[in-house]
Amino acid sequence: MVSKKTTGLRSFGKLPYLYLKSGTYYFGPPVKGGARKWIRLGRTPEEAIVEYNKLVGSKLSDGISLSDMLDDFMLDHANRMKLARLNPKLKAIKSSTFADYEVCVVRLKGYFENIPVSDVDEVRVQEYMENRIQKTGFGATRGNRELSLLSAAFKWAKLKKKWRPFVLINPCTEVPRYAESHREVYVSNETLCEVLGDPSLSESVKQVVRLLHITGQRVGDLLDSKLSDIKTVNGQKILRIKQSKTGQLCEVAVTGPLQALIDERLKVTSVKVDNILINEQGAEMTYTNLQSQWQRFRQKKRTQEKPINFTLHDIRGKSATDAFQTGRSLADVQGLLGHRNASTTDRYLKSVKQKVSQPVCLPIDDPTDE
Repeated sequence: MVSKKTTGLRSFGKLPYLYLKSGTYYFGPPVKGGARKWIRLGRTPEEAIVEYNKLVGSKLSDGISLSDMLDDFMLDHANRMKLARLNPKLKAIKSSTFADYEVCVVRLKGYFENIPVSDVDEVRVQEYMENRIQKTGFGATRGNRELSLLSAAFKWAKLKKKWRPFVLINPCTEVPRYAESHREVYVSNETLCEVLGDPSLSESVKQVVRLLHITGQRVGDLLDSKLSDIKTVNGQKILRIKQSKTGQLCEVAVTGPLQALIDERLKVTSVKVDNILINEQGAEMTYTNLQSQWQRFRQKKRTQEKPINFTLHDIRGKSATDAFQTGRSLADVQGLLGHRNASTTDRYLKSVKQKVSQPVCLPIDDPTDE
């Protein structure tokens, strides 16, 4: 018969003999030949974990470590992404964002190892940021992304029944982020042509590079573009691309080189997928596969005379710069990139806007003045 004291107790599964009842935590290991001996641990998760660790004689981490929480966080996102494919109304992160999350998670788990979630406070997070940049020299942007990922994971955990007892605060909220400097990389026409003519780079990746320059889109948005997104409006074919970051709808006329690339894609009649971009096997090209191919290509070029020092995202800046340089207005370039604010577009325009200033002269300084 269950005693009144044990009625309503909730077990934490992976945490042996740890229970919660009416807002109080108890430790209740079985006693051979008798009833359990219930030991009160405290009313808060922090108190309970400290007392629990004293009783079990070791630092508790299995099942409630930060690594476990990050694994659950990523699994939940992966499941939501699968469901979003069946139900477009369901919000889910993009595959490119998930791939970036995976990189961040590996680094975070490598540092925090098996530290319990309740032990990760602002001081530990601040130490992580300081140690990472001192020991590895990683960029400010990458460090800020890892901090943002960790913050998102704690926000997620506070809403989950399993993790809520161990996450009372978000330890990332007050940790300062690094000041980021804007990239000033401009890919020259010569460099881009060399990349497109390199036999070691697959044709599928070359097609991505061409489309990135032609359309000025983000990599993830271009990977998500479908043949069914091409509509005919007033006799003109239009490729409609919804910006994942801003929600803006960008419309690009399917003419010239874009029309030629679409025609080449339509010739592959054996492909059943709707995506415009496909890999060498005719399947949907994923962000992870694309980036791994590009990184291998860049790694190979590092040992050669002309290394490739730009990312795929830098091609978006080249597209904007080239469009502006050929006479398009800032508003037109803004529409191409799908920015809400013209100031954002202006930051994408590289050295072509930096003109040499002329000195101010008086009329007497003008040699043509008589």
